[in-house]
Amino acid sequence: MDFSYFLKTSTRAAHQEVENNYPMNCLMQTNISKRDYRRVLLTLHSLHRILEPGLERLVQAPDFTRFTTSLQRQICATGLLLQDIRQLREGEHSGSEEVLQPEPEISTPGEWLGALYVLEGSCLGGRLILKWLESLGEDAPLPSRYYQHSASPANWPGFRAQLCAWVSDDKVRAREVVTGAQKTFKCLHNIQKHWES
Repeated sequence: MDFSYFLKTSTRAAHQEVENNYPMNCLMQTNISKRDYRRVLLTLHSLHRILEPGLERLVQAPDFTRFTTSLQRQICATGLLLQDIRQLREGEHSGSEEVLQPEPEISTPGEWLGALYVLEGSCLGGRLILKWLESLGEDAPLPSRYYQHSASPANWPGFRAQLCAWVSDDKVRAREVVTGAQKTFKCLHNIQKHWES
């Protein structure tokens, strides 16, 4: 079986759970409030901050230079999310809404590549979300630095090919990547639960 197909099907349920829950389910709605959009960004920012130390360690690993572009792309996204969040807070007296969670017990390089798979895969949806943000018009502008970055031309086929080549026929590596992706989706869902309280 093609590994990329196996990875996608193995994480489909976890992916859909994230998309179907607040605040991610507010995306693409014409009447989205600034508060809900800010919470989308805060959720993503928390995930990026949680994962960033591990991604930076992978950048330093000589065996993973093939993934350097993808890793640096995702590390850069953390700051852009923060800029968008700060812009949405201008003129408001809201306190900090940071939603950090413990690191999702990702330990092996293969699991970290699973986390990177989740982040890189989100860029595919980023293009649609950027179009939606632009369609809202100037009457209700929402900051979009992160989604402009996410929607920029990405080498998703190249990343996927490199990931499949790294896994090859190694069942241990394959299991690690799937586990890392599942843990990342679970971490994201746990961050979402913060907003239920």
